[in-house]
Amino acid sequence: MASIKNDYYDVLGIRDRKATSDEVKAAYRRMAFLYHPDKNPDNKAAEEKFKECAEAYEVLSNEEKRAKYDRHGDPDAKNMSMEDIFTEFSDIFSGSNSITFGGHAQDRFAKGADVRTTVELTLEEINSGTEKKVVMEKMLPCEGCKGTGAKEGDSWVDCSVCLGEGKMTVETNTILGKMKTKKTCGRCGGRGKTVKEKCQKCGGAGRRRKNEQVTIEFYKGVKDGETFIVEDKGDTAENGHRGKLVAIVKTAKHDLFRREGQNLVRDLFLNIADLIDGGAFTVKTIDGKKAGVQLKERTNSGTEILMVGAGLNDIENKKGDMIVRILAWTPQKLDEKDKETLAAIKQSKNFIPWDSTLEK
Repeated sequence: MASIKNDYYDVLGIRDRKATSDEVKAAYRRMAFLYHPDKNPDNKAAEEKFKECAEAYEVLSNEEKRAKYDRHGDPDAKNMSMEDIFTEFSDIFSGSNSITFGGHAQDRFAKGADVRTTVELTLEEINSGTEKKVVMEKMLPCEGCKGTGAKEGDSWVDCSVCLGEGKMTVETNTILGKMKTKKTCGRCGGRGKTVKEKCQKCGGAGRRRKNEQVTIEFYKGVKDGETFIVEDKGDTAENGHRGKLVAIVKTAKHDLFRREGQNLVRDLFLNIADLIDGGAFTVKTIDGKKAGVQLKERTNSGTEILMVGAGLNDIENKKGDMIVRILAWTPQKLDEKDKETLAAIKQSKNFIPWDSTLEK
C-alpha cells in the first residue's frame, strides 16, 4: 500500500492534533463505517479511502510513530493488505461489543442462523449518535452442559465411526487414480467423541432458546433502513459457532420534524395577521436550541424558508439544512367578536385573492 499524500489527521477527520488515543480510535471507527468495503461493494475509490484510513490509524495509534510523524511528517506505516487491516485492527471490526460488516472472517465451520431485528431511533438520537441495548431471544449454548449436549459437560465416549480421531479417510477415483483424502467425521462433527448421557436441560442439543442483550453503537446521521451487523451474536449452531445479529435502522416518527436525508422539514403555523405584518419569529431546532426566522410583510402561506446548517449531523459532523414551511393557522373555534371581525375582512376588497376564480 503506497503511503498516502494527505495529512493523516485530515484523513481521519481529526481537527485537534493533540487528540487523545481514544479520540483517534473513535475517528477511525467513524471513517471505517463510512468506507467499509462491504458497505461499498465494487467501489475502488471507497476501498482506497478505507486503506488510507487504516494507514493513518496505524501511525496515529502508535505513540512512537505518531511522535515521529508529528516532528518530521514522514509516514512510518506498514504495507498492509485488506486482510492485514482486518487482522491487525480486529478490536475495531470484531468483538463481543463491536460492530463489523461480514464477509472477511473465513470460517470452515457452518455457523448458526442470523437473527434480524429493527431498531427504532429518534431524530435526536440520530443527530447525536447513540448506543442501544437490544434484547432478543436466540438459540444459545445450554448452561447445564456448556453447549456440549453431554450431562454436566463431561459424559463422553469415543466416536464409534472415527474412533476418536474426528476425521474419516475417504477413497475416491480420479483421473490420476485412486486418491485418499480425509474429511470431518459426520457422526461426531470432528469432535472425536459422542455423547454418552444427554444433558437433561437441553435434551442433548447443547442449545436452548434464551434472551440475550447486545449493545449496538449507532453513529451520527445513520440513514433510515441502514443495516448494522454484529458478528457472533446470532443463533448458535450445533458446533458452537454463531451467526450474526442484523439490526435495521428505522427512523421514529417525530411530532415536529420530518426527515429528508440529512435535511429536516418542519411547519410553522402563524395567524393571518402575522403573515400580513411579517416580523421575527422563533423556531426550535433538532439540537433543542432556538433559531430566529425573519418574515417579510405579506408572506403567503406555503412559503419555505431555508435554514442552512440546522439539520441533522452526519458521521463527519457536517450538518444538513432545515426547511421551515410557513402555513396559515385556521382557527378551530370562533366567538361572536371573531365572527364580526371575519365578516368585515370578507367584505374588504384588499382580502380578495388577486387571482381568485371563486364564484359567488
